[in-house]
Amino acid sequence: MKVRLTALMILLAGIVAAEVRADSNASGGGVTASESKSLGAGPFNHDNPVGTSGSLNSVVNVTFTGGFVANQVRFIGTLNKVASGDYASENDIRVTKGGTSLFNWQNPGVGSSSWGPTYNYDSSQSITGSGAYPGGIDPAGNWTVTFYNSFQDNTGPGLVDSTSTNVTMEFRRIDPLQDSNGVFSAGTLTSGVEYNSVGEFAVAQTAGANGNNDRYNFTLLSDGTLSVETFGTNVFTGNINGDTEIGIFNANTGAIVTGAFDDDSGPGLYGALTNVTLTAGNYTLVIGDYDTNFSNTSTLSNLTFGSATSPYDYGLKMNFTAVPEPSTAGILIVCEGGLLLKRRRAV
Repeated sequence: MKVRLTALMILLAGIVAAEVRADSNASGGGVTASESKSLGAGPFNHDNPVGTSGSLNSVVNVTFTGGFVANQVRFIGTLNKVASGDYASENDIRVTKGGTSLFNWQNPGVGSSSWGPTYNYDSSQSITGSGAYPGGIDPAGNWTVTFYNSFQDNTGPGLVDSTSTNVTMEFRRIDPLQDSNGVFSAGTLTSGVEYNSVGEFAVAQTAGANGNNDRYNFTLLSDGTLSVETFGTNVFTGNINGDTEIGIFNANTGAIVTGAFDDDSGPGLYGALTNVTLTAGNYTLVIGDYDTNFSNTSTLSNLTFGSATSPYDYGLKMNFTAVPEPSTAGILIVCEGGLLLKRRRAV
């Protein structure tokens, strides 16, 4: 009995450990440092331009720990319409520190009053290249965040144009991957752990063998299925209108996995693959620009790639699901059966 209980405890400990989840980024690029702070549930008022007498604009003070140089600020929240004539694009956020303005962030909403009752936003703005901190800034310290509206529609006493709710502010440092032809290690993909990365394609690359392409090497320790998605993001160039094609290759033989390539199954013209069956081993995901020649006869050495007509960014997600192992109950049944059989033979 003591032996069986010990085995069961070890098995259960393994099951609990398998529930741990984490995210990872490609070595050589992506979000390399970040710090997020919730500004609270709100509501935060967007009333009128900053400095207007009697303004109802909401002001929030927030402190960041920092310890890294940030080159981007991100706001996530929900905009709630109050004034019928309000444009979503008129709702702004000003970020200052010690009286020095970092930037005025503008909600990327529609430029007309035909929106509502809510608008979910997730928008980033670069710190570098302009303003008071052209090289980026360590976010450590106290910041003042002012919610305001560039044009006041509701002019009555106590009335505001819009409100923001459930707002998160994030400082982050984003180091770009190479423009193209980068080779990165995605490490070992674990079941249930999402792999994330970001990259960009440039117009400087000539179509052909040296055209736009990035390669992600990864290892699977067990059989299972892999889903891959590329999509638009505005991390580097600000252009989300990309056109990727993707393919999965056996890293040892260089041969493509049969049928594991795609052109436009993701958002817009981005490539995606769903539940590709793979055995344990080493693989290479190739992301190419439009006109990459993926086929069932492709190898890592005979590919040709397109050339982007304008620079664009791409995001990458990979999700691996391992073949389910026998359940605890099933293992116990097998163990009990084996013990019974052993007893009978011993009689």
